[in-house]
Amino acid sequence: MRRPARALAAVAAAVLPVLFAAGCGDDRATKVVVGRSMPAEQVQRYAPGHPARALLELIQGAQHNDPAAIVSRLTPQWGATPERLAEAMPRITRLTQAFGTPHVLAVRRRGGRAAVDLRWGGQRGTFILVTGRRGWRLARILVGGHRLKIAGLESP
Repeated sequence: MRRPARALAAVAAAVLPVLFAAGCGDDRATKVVVGRSMPAEQVQRYAPGHPARALLELIQGAQHNDPAAIVSRLTPQWGATPERLAEAMPRITRLTQAFGTPHVLAVRRRGGRAAVDLRWGGQRGTFILVTGRRGWRLARILVGGHRLKIAGLESP
């Protein structure tokens, strides 16, 4: 898979399944989704340096159309750069705003690794973060225990 596609997957992959599911059903009615950003208080619930805060800051950066904030919270394996993300940001911002506020269900830490279980837009996923000199960074997204794969995009 090409590296620019991975950058889009970092944020959008967590929300795409919900967008597709939202339009499914017997009624075939068009559903309108109103964009909404996560309140700052949601991020501030967690102390600086907490893995949940790092993940929520990444999502907040996506909702506020800030590619630099996203790149700073991803591991190099995503292959993301501010330039690559800038091209995809309008779509990423719309998607992340459509799902509004994510809810942290649990955080499990072991050494320099953390698993954050999140419910967002009706879906549940596990976001794996690792820490180093630059703080907590998103390394992988798991759905149902498997690396997230959607529309040809795959979590590292």
